[in-house]
Amino acid sequence: MPLFNFNLLPVLEAAYTFPPSDPSRRYYSWYGLTNGRYAIEVGDARIFQYSPEFLRLGLCRPARTPSDPLADCDDYPVGRVWENILDILPDILVDIPGPAFDLISTVQAQTDWLRSLAWVHGIEDDEALDQLFCATDWLGYRRLDTGYLVDGPQVWFFRFSGQIHVRWDNSKANAGTIPRWLATSGSYSLPVDLFLAELQLFNDRLMSQVAARIEEIETQNLLPKEHCDIEQLRLVHRELIEALSNAKRIKAHDVDWERVHAANQRLRK
Repeated sequence: MPLFNFNLLPVLEAAYTFPPSDPSRRYYSWYGLTNGRYAIEVGDARIFQYSPEFLRLGLCRPARTPSDPLADCDDYPVGRVWENILDILPDILVDIPGPAFDLISTVQAQTDWLRSLAWVHGIEDDEALDQLFCATDWLGYRRLDTGYLVDGPQVWFFRFSGQIHVRWDNSKANAGTIPRWLATSGSYSLPVDLFLAELQLFNDRLMSQVAARIEEIETQNLLPKEHCDIEQLRLVHRELIEALSNAKRIKAHDVDWERVHAANQRLRK
């Protein structure tokens, strides 16, 4: 099972419609072509998989293809999660030092650490707030953006001792007393080289499928030309096909680890 797993919707189903009540008015964007379901496969757990109890509430869209093995996972453009991983990749690939790893070595350690700093939130002491940002920003640089979802999974990627660690904590993502996500909390690690190979596989598979979709739309005349700008789709695709290579060359955030340690020493209670 790939680390980054996804299935795209059939091409016509992946199109947007405007107005929604008129399916004959379909149009495509590059990201629209990536509409589908996706998950991050971490051992026996799946991040972005809804809990059965939450699915029974009927608060999310049912799978259009119930036989899809990812039918109980989030339904959104896969290109968005791909792009968000690339956004934090430069920081993911930078080793964190031992004292920083000790703060987040387990889910419980991370929870206890952040709880020890929680007293700073809500106060109007600029110096304390500056210290808080210094103490914690490095972890924020490694957090996957899931803000496009209600109670999106909290997921972090960080590198330590030759491993990429994946951490998730969705224990507070509940609809009343019902957990939204099946993967409540946990950790998973894999060698750096294997992580990069999995990311390359994700990238290549996504790019290949989108390229095939653009070809299919054009050769089969799936939409009137006024509803689909093939040249624009090809232009965007040519730009994005280099995104992974570009992300690997971007410089990570500068972090003064001595200042991070000092800030934590001052603030922890």
